[in-house]
Amino acid sequence: MADIKPTNAISSGVTIDPKALRSLMELKNGPGIRYLLIWAALLGTTGYAIYLTQGSYWIILAVFAYGAVLTVPAYAVSHESAHSTFVKTKWLNAAIYWISSLIYLEDPAHRFRSHMRHHNYTWINGIDTQMPFKTPLNIQRWLLEISNLGQYVYDFKYMILNGLGIHDAFTRSYMPQQDLPLLRRDSRIFLAVYAALVGSAWYFAAWDILLTYFVIPRLAGGVSMQFFTILQHAEMEEDQHDIRRSCRSFDTTWLGRFLYCHINYHIEHHLYPKVPFHALPALQKELGDQLPEPEHGAFATNFRILSTVIRRSMGRPASVAAS
Repeated sequence: MADIKPTNAISSGVTIDPKALRSLMELKNGPGIRYLLIWAALLGTTGYAIYLTQGSYWIILAVFAYGAVLTVPAYAVSHESAHSTFVKTKWLNAAIYWISSLIYLEDPAHRFRSHMRHHNYTWINGIDTQMPFKTPLNIQRWLLEISNLGQYVYDFKYMILNGLGIHDAFTRSYMPQQDLPLLRRDSRIFLAVYAALVGSAWYFAAWDILLTYFVIPRLAGGVSMQFFTILQHAEMEEDQHDIRRSCRSFDTTWLGRFLYCHINYHIEHHLYPKVPFHALPALQKELGDQLPEPEHGAFATNFRILSTVIRRSMGRPASVAAS
């Protein structure tokens, strides 16, 4: 791996005024705390909607809404706090990291190291740890990805193996030897928490609460989460070092931008990962015409990707053309 250079702004030929970058990288508590308060209000509202719609077909919509509000921010907040940029106060960032990662379903030590490898070697086959599906996508692989089933299998497999102290060569390639005890500890803590939730539901005969407010919404919300995350890199160029060609930025609604913590500005995030989520729109403006235009619309971009996957699966020429 020594002959493979890291993927970053330098390898991409992108520059920024150092003074402007320092200003954009300034950490703050306010935006993150405001985000958590709004998130809590949305969770309370959609959770109450589930309660109100018990016994009617409307509960399906309520569960999907609650699931999206539960899961998309859990991913985004866990991702942002893994970069230590969600809030300025370190202990608070760490606490938020653990709680959001419990919902996201990946333990902190594994998430941190695997995600840093993803940034250092973005979309490089055999090295990027966050290429769990084989490329190029076919319809079967797309279904595994968009349903989130691929992540469940991948993350729980490694959570169990790491908890047992079984670390394969791939894990050891991105996890320093001195961090393996931390990896085992975090995996065991997460597995113990999930086991305790199941045990409590059994002991208190509260299966309905666990299923209604976590398991089923998390499964439904996983689809909503993948609706955004699949756009980050799917059908982008592999095995090269220009972030602008391996990552995708895209437009979405104000609600999508909020739930997703502005990570729809994904090229910008990969170029300068220490810029906090609330400053990504400003970073996009600062970089200007050095970047491609964000693709138009999350729904439209997902449709273009799916169309490409279907054509490929049918043996037809496949290409994703941004509108």
